[in-house]
Amino acid sequence: MYKVAVEEFESTGWAYYFQKEVFFQTRNYVYKYVNEVWLPLHSLYEDTEEQEIVTAFELFWQTSTEQDKDLHTYLSLDKSPLDDVHQIELGYLTGVLLEQEQLNYVAVDYQGENDNHLVLGTLTSSSPSKSVPFCAYNKVIPYKNNFIVRGDYEDASLCCFDDNLNKVWQIPLKYSGSALRGLPCFPERYENVIYINMPENAWYQRKPTPMDIGAFSADTGEALWHDTLPCCARNADLHGSEVYIASDYFLQIRDVTTGEIIWDMQPFWQEDEIPCHLYPLNEQDLLVNFQFKNKVLIINRIDKTIKQTITLPEKSNYCFSTTSLPVKLSETRWVWEVEFTDFTHNTRNSGVVFIDLDENQPNEIEAVIKPRPSHKLKGKTVGNGEKEYFLDMKHHDLDEVIRYCIIIIKNLAHDKGRIGLPNKPDRKHNGKVHVTIDKRALITDKNDDEINESLYAIKAITEHALQKLNITAGNKINNFEIDIQLI
Repeated sequence: MYKVAVEEFESTGWAYYFQKEVFFQTRNYVYKYVNEVWLPLHSLYEDTEEQEIVTAFELFWQTSTEQDKDLHTYLSLDKSPLDDVHQIELGYLTGVLLEQEQLNYVAVDYQGENDNHLVLGTLTSSSPSKSVPFCAYNKVIPYKNNFIVRGDYEDASLCCFDDNLNKVWQIPLKYSGSALRGLPCFPERYENVIYINMPENAWYQRKPTPMDIGAFSADTGEALWHDTLPCCARNADLHGSEVYIASDYFLQIRDVTTGEIIWDMQPFWQEDEIPCHLYPLNEQDLLVNFQFKNKVLIINRIDKTIKQTITLPEKSNYCFSTTSLPVKLSETRWVWEVEFTDFTHNTRNSGVVFIDLDENQPNEIEAVIKPRPSHKLKGKTVGNGEKEYFLDMKHHDLDEVIRYCIIIIKNLAHDKGRIGLPNKPDRKHNGKVHVTIDKRALITDKNDDEINESLYAIKAITEHALQKLNITAGNKINNFEIDIQLI
């Protein structure tokens, strides 16, 4: 059996695992998991009009712009950058290193909508040495001395290039321009086989269209097999040599080399439960989560029985992520994400899930969410009859004070404020939130000025996020305004 623990973060986030270390990237920070504590490595909230390029969590070059704080693009690295590595001047969607010692790379360079290039270069130079126009999805699959990408729009195809950007083979694909949310459309490789999902429209997957899936030879591009899944297939993910398919009509596993069905399970779920992912935890246990539901099931692959039901507390309004799959940390541990059930407001906050194999767990369990630090949040009517809110926080960890203050204030704004057109009764508050931090409880070597400088992130991140989401105060007039006092 398994146990699940959840820790909240201040916005939507993405979990990564690199060189046996766990990272979590939110819209504001990159965190690293160290001794069961999440340490912020880099902040993405500073205001700047220039493009910012930083080295993020030892995994990739990360770029963000003031015009679009949600744009995060990267060039993957297999080790920490060297001292002589220059900052890359282009906004790469993705890339791979061709030779570790020389740090030569090939990458997808985003130059505007429908205007991508494949570029070749070395990380010791700030500019690529060669560039060819090709509108590709943001994943590069290395294979022998070549690399394989999926083209989009006018370049809709599966295409193989050599290490000098010459085309080796190209296979046209029927669909292009598909958006991505929980349904990976990137090519995946198993040995000399390339597998790919080819949905007509993957956006949000509320009402999926029929989806083509198939496999191709990585050497020649020859089609090995092809099939069309029914309109209610949510995901068809490659894990090792097998394709795991989740749909309204069945759960299914196929051999990636032949397309042959080697395991299936007919519907046993409720009418309002939509299977989103089928994921192998190990050779025996399969995990199934349901779209916008707060539970997952552990199924015995051999006898097809439900071994365990794991739920998230309903009051948390969380569901297990439909945009990603668990990341395997070891044979007994996985890390995953949870998101807010109403995904249109999932910038409110999200969380990290740790799934641990523990034979002592019961057949039905509720995940444990880490308690928020000790705090008080109350409203007080001021002179003009409007209400202002007061948040008092007492906690030893400065980083957690910042993170949880942002979570609490953003939740308050979602609950009490107005989003877009006024569709709530009049709420007589002016959007002012006064935050008081107890200095005596903090365990830190920073002085008061340094603490206050760190606490400014609460104001900067929260006000920026609420303005971007068009969340205003209940009086229909003011934006939310936050002031912070260290006492």
